[in-house]
Amino acid sequence: MNMNQNYWYYINQQAIKIKELEQKLSLLEEQLSSHPRTHIDKIEYHFDQLKIERLEGTLQIGISPDDIEQMAKSYPPYHHLLTDINQLLPKEVDQLANQYQLRLTEQEKEMILHDLQRQLPERANYYYQKQLSEQAIQSNLLKDMRNSLERHFENKVDDINGSS
Repeated sequence: MNMNQNYWYYINQQAIKIKELEQKLSLLEEQLSSHPRTHIDKIEYHFDQLKIERLEGTLQIGISPDDIEQMAKSYPPYHHLLTDINQLLPKEVDQLANQYQLRLTEQEKEMILHDLQRQLPERANYYYQKQLSEQAIQSNLLKDMRNSLERHFENKVDDINGSS
């Protein structure tokens, strides 16, 4: 009999524990249902409201492999030439500034580079339409950029000499 009493005692304790847990569960469910749920229908991006001073690279949101193929076709065939020339431009600016004995601030250098980079696609397209080889396009672009830089620095030296 003693063993049966132990079982009943143990079952009774378990029933009490289950009741406590059920009460805690009810309380938690009540607290959860009383909190307002956050629901987000749609996220809209308003990039036009951002102030961007310098932006480089490519942002692709939700792009598929087909889109990548289409983008590759839309790039000008001389795109890699522009990348190469953009990497050479800072050295060219520094060399010519030294040649003309000019000290450029970082801001002046950035403005010059930005202006040259802005002109590159149009100039490259001009040479591409002439059906020149890639090497000839690159050579002509570099020559154009050097000539533009030389004219700019000559004018700057003239301005400095004229104002002294």
